[in-house]
This record gives sequence, C-alpha cells and structure tokens, in this order.
Amino acid sequence: MSHYRKIDVRVWNDAKFRALSEDGKLAFLLLLTHPGMTSLGALPSHANGLAHILKWSTKRFAEALSESLDQGMVEYDEDEGLICLPNFLRYNQPENPNVVKAWVSSADMLPECELKTETLSRAYASLQRRPKSFQEAFIERFGEQFAKPARNPMPNQEQEQEHEQEQSSRAHEHREGTYTHAYDEETGEVPFDPPDNIDEGKAWLQQQGVLPENMTRACTLLMGWKLTGSLLDGMKRKAA
Repeated sequence: MSHYRKIDVRVWNDAKFRALSEDGKLAFLLLLTHPGMTSLGALPSHANGLAHILKWSTKRFAEALSESLDQGMVEYDEDEGLICLPNFLRYNQPENPNVVKAWVSSADMLPECELKTETLSRAYASLQRRPKSFQEAFIERFGEQFAKPARNPMPNQEQEQEHEQEQSSRAHEHREGTYTHAYDEETGEVPFDPPDNIDEGKAWLQQQGVLPENMTRACTLLMGWKLTGSLLDGMKRKAA
C-alpha cells in the first residue's frame, strides 16, 4: 500500500466538502488518508472500527460518515465491510502500466461484493484517457469482466472547484488529446493540470522557482498540458 496520497488543496473550495460539518470533514479526510486505503480508493473496514482512531463514539462517527454518504462522496457496504471513495483515482492515477498490474494486490484485500465490482469497473473506466497500454495491463490482470462502464461512473472529484465542472468543450478536447499524447510511459510522468488562466500559471511557476528566461516556455507547456516534473526541474536551473 502506498504511504502517500494526492490531496488537492482546492478541496476546501468544493461545495460538497464545505457543506459537511466539522465532524463530517474530519471523517472524510480520515478515509482519504487512512493507512489501509488501497490504491483503488477502497478500504476494507467497517465504519464502527474507524471511530476509535478519532476517539469518537461509534454513533458520532456514523453520523459524520452519513454526511459524505448523502453527498455521494463515499460509498459503503456495511454488511461486507467495504468503504469506497468513488473519486479517488481522479487524483491518484497510476503512474505506469505496472502500477495498474499491481492493483491486483489491492483487489485481493477487498471482500467480494457488488461494491467491489463497481470499484474495479470504475478503475478500468478511469484508464480510458490514458495510453492503451494501461488498459491492456488491466485486462491482463483482471480479464474482460470489469472492462465495461461502471454502473456509477466516476463523478467529478470533490477536490475540484465547482467552476472546473463547467470547463469549455475546447478545454476538454485539449485534455483528451494533448494530455494523453504528452504522457511518457518510460518515465511515468503525467503533465501538471493547467490553471484557469495564464496569470495564475505564471504565479504558480514563479512559486516553483522557474527562472525568468524560461518563464515563457514554461507557461506555454503548462497551459498546453505538456509540463512534466522533469521539464519543470530543468527550468529552475541555469544552463551549464
């Protein structure tokens, strides 16, 4: 299991997350960062067993969890003991096909139930905008049974701002084309998501330490879904 998770700081701008009570927010963040959360975004556990981590009563935790359930941010099979975050893979995508193959280990930890089936179908669906090798890796390990649309397609990530759900069709077309093309299978790098406008992009690049002489090129790559971590690092250093 990975010890690291990607948590977008914009979660605090999300309407659903902001609508949660303080207990609801903490319960959701606990699930997101729980050591037992698998790389598929599924946690084999009963809610009652998580209350002690926060030193809460089971009733208090159940009430907090119900808020995320009502918002569709969490799915829970109480009988089988499986808790899932349907948006997890939007921000914790596999870096290369070998990571997809390793999903088998995570899947083996999950109890057999309809929610597990939905989770695996959703995982395959999350690979549709990635290189074909990702989908092939999934089918190699799991077969064709989950290689179909999930009953509940992956909704927009709670960690995204509401206005991102209203991006223009041009932006979506750009992402579907350039984003996949820019992916480097050898290094496993995925381009940074561009901000809403170039001014925000410049501000972010300045924070990252990009040199002034590299700023124009860095902005072009960032706004075009082509700026990767290694390219960014190279723009922080003066040429030898």
